[in-house]
This record gives sequence, C-alpha cells and structure tokens, in this order.
Amino acid sequence: MNGSDSIDAVVMAGDKGRASRMVLGTNKALLEAEGVPFINWVLSALEDTHGIQRIIVLGPRRRLEEAIARAKNPFRGIKEVVVLEQEENFLANAWKGFIYSVPCPESEIQFLPPDSPVREHGVLYCSCDIPLLIAAELEEFLSNLDIVHYDYFLGLTAEADLEPFYPTPDRPGIKMACFHFRDGSFRQNNIHFVKPLKIKHRSYIQDMYNYRYQRQWGKIIGLGWEAIKLGGRNTRFLRHFFSLHLARAMVKLGLRNVRFLRHLFLNRRDVESSISPILGTRFTSVLTSFGGAALDVDSEEHYAVMKFNFSRWRDFLAQKARAHQLSQQKAV
Repeated sequence: MNGSDSIDAVVMAGDKGRASRMVLGTNKALLEAEGVPFINWVLSALEDTHGIQRIIVLGPRRRLEEAIARAKNPFRGIKEVVVLEQEENFLANAWKGFIYSVPCPESEIQFLPPDSPVREHGVLYCSCDIPLLIAAELEEFLSNLDIVHYDYFLGLTAEADLEPFYPTPDRPGIKMACFHFRDGSFRQNNIHFVKPLKIKHRSYIQDMYNYRYQRQWGKIIGLGWEAIKLGGRNTRFLRHFFSLHLARAMVKLGLRNVRFLRHLFLNRRDVESSISPILGTRFTSVLTSFGGAALDVDSEEHYAVMKFNFSRWRDFLAQKARAHQLSQQKAV
C-alpha cells in the first residue's frame, strides 16, 4: 500500500461464541495495564498509525464505550471510533465490521459486477488483547501489503523478535508457540488485512478461529479433523498441516539441525499456497519485526506477566521503533 491509501480498522473485542476466551471472567478488552483498559492501548496505536482512517470496534457496546471514555487514557480521540454491538460469533463480528466500512449498502453487495472496485475493499483487523501494539508495527505491516496480487494478509513475527519477551532467571516472561519452517520459526500475530468479498469460503475462517490454540492437543485434533474433511478438496493442505506439527515435535526434541531431517520442514510459501485454495482467495503472510502484536493475553498467567513487565516492554518497543525509523531515514 502507498502513503495515500486510507483504510478502516476493525478491532475484534467480542466475548460471545464457544471459541471466545475470557481472563479472570472479564472480556480481555477490559483488562487493565497501568490502570488503562487494553482496548485503549490498542486504539492509541491505531490512531497514531498513518493510513488508518476510522476505527470500528465490535463487542459489548456499553462496557466498551465506558472504557474508551476513561479519563486516564492514551487514546486521544483524534480519529473517529465507532463501537458496534457484537454478534454471536467471531465471523459474524468480522463481517459486521466490514459491512460498516464498505462504501455501499449490504443489500447491493450480491449484485456487484465482478470488476466493481467495492470487491477490492479491504479492512485491517486486529484483536483487543494486544496492549503492546504500537503504530510502528502497524505501519510496517501496512507498508508491505501487495494488494494487487493478494487478498488476505496474515501477520507473522519471527521467533527471534519474540525472544526479548521470554522468561529470564530474574524476570517472568511470555514464550509463545511458533510454527517451524525451513526459512525460520514464526508466530502468527494478531494483525490481518482482508478483502472479505474476495474470499469464497469465509466460513472456514470461523473453523480456524475455533481451533486456533494449537498448543492444546484437543484443538490440534479438531483442526486436523477439519483438514481431513477438506482433504478431498486439497490434500496438499492436509499434508502440510501434519508436516507443521511434525516439525514442531522435531524442534522440541532438538532435531531441527539434523541435516537428513531438514527436508521434512516446509517452506513458508508452500503452506501459504495450500491455504489459498482452502479459503478460495489469494493468501500470503507479512512479517513484522516488533513483537507486540504477537503477545496476546490468553490466560491469567500471561496477564500477570504482562502487568509486571508492561512499562519496561513498552519502553523497549518505543526504542526499537526509534531505531527502525532512523534506519529507514538512512536508507532513503
């Protein structure tokens, strides 16, 4: 995307549906770091991001509006924020946010001609539980979108960029699971750019969301079963799914650098090419180098660690953003 493009951002803050997860019985958007709800940290990053025009939030409307209006708030309100009442599941919320953003009535969408510019309309999606998200990471993601050749962009973060947040002997930390490829190990982060009208099989996004916690064997088996059901349509995806988990087991056993086993690891682009026909779209990934977008809070343990480290980690990311900006200026 170029600097003249303006897009809407959709923040997913719902707490309905069987796949939704609360922490301490609370919607994660309303958890606090330094006395500020997570949702406000996310909104602050979005309003500071060049190219973001309007922010649409999906979740429990009244509670979110109260949180956003809090006095102690890094979000300054310089961009329009619209809070919509949540629907019954993740996919319905994602669609509702897109429909609010799209420049035509929903009733007209099915009648759009194939070459209509509206079909190319995309939005940035992010989750509400990433209070370490900063504008520099969002701008890095947006600057690397090839919207001419792809329609679904998944944010990834390299394991090396997550290591500063790992536990140390004198400080608790967060170590997230990664997928391992020949070209490195990566964690899916919580930034997506999507053109929903260019996805033929949108329902499968809900299935992937339901089984997204791949550290749990029940979730792995569940998504594996979904892969088997889709196998008749794409056996390559099925093979790649099990290869990814085989690679993860080999890394855990310390076998990653065994030469004769290297061929068992996939290339990242191979997996992307098998996901594309499953979703019925042109799918790719985009790397971000900061790490904040990958550190979502999904447990009480993670929440305690996030609160303990929050100020230090925010300072670290701010320093990294300044260094990144200086390197870009020198490159120009």
